[in-house]
Amino acid sequence: MKLKYEKLLPRNKENIIKNCILFIHGLGDSPAGFASLFKHLQTSPQTAKVFEHSVIVLPYSPNQAVTANGGYVMPSWFDIKSFGSSDPKNYNLEEFTKSSEMISELINNIQKEYQIEDGKIIVGGFSQGGALALSSNLFLKEKLGGIICLSGFNVWDSSSNPQLSSYYKELSSEVKKVPVFHGTGDMDPMVSLQRAKSAKEFYTNSIQSLNSESYSFNVYEGCVHSTDPQELFDMTEFVSKIVK
Repeated sequence: MKLKYEKLLPRNKENIIKNCILFIHGLGDSPAGFASLFKHLQTSPQTAKVFEHSVIVLPYSPNQAVTANGGYVMPSWFDIKSFGSSDPKNYNLEEFTKSSEMISELINNIQKEYQIEDGKIIVGGFSQGGALALSSNLFLKEKLGGIICLSGFNVWDSSSNPQLSSYYKELSSEVKKVPVFHGTGDMDPMVSLQRAKSAKEFYTNSIQSLNSESYSFNVYEGCVHSTDPQELFDMTEFVSKIVK
């Protein structure tokens, strides 16, 4: 299965594309909300320069049954048994892996289509999408330009998971050095601050697929399970250092 996606081309007179930002939506959502956000970032006088050579790719998730929602079929990258649970068996890892592989295929296709150099692709996401973004270098095994995780979390049940260990043991030191921007709210009822911190700990310490020195963890006071204006400002600053 190939993912459908929305695409926002850069707004420069020469139609030059140097970078790609692939951003993954959350549970029950679609690319529409983040398309509006990135259109604003592309046109706002304060941020347009940062995004002037970036193609924005916004994939649609499959429609799948979600146990936490009574089995209701909805846009979902992977099944969740219970919202807000810290149970390590809370997520369908088979569906997570399948979604990760489809996203990796899409990234490879976009890179070939626009001849984007290695290190100039940023993978980001919100909530479920943030969880996928944190694992993206495990599946690509190539150095990304950056990873953006907004209100995301870790889905893996254990660092000794045989499937997971087969991924992270193959990563080169260069692939692990990808810069990460992780933003989370201290009032998020879906992803507690402790769960957000444990995600960083898992990827930088337990499996060491990401480098703690290049992992920026940011907490936003009063922010719930949503984006925050300061968070978006900080995210844009993060992007600017990669696409320069």
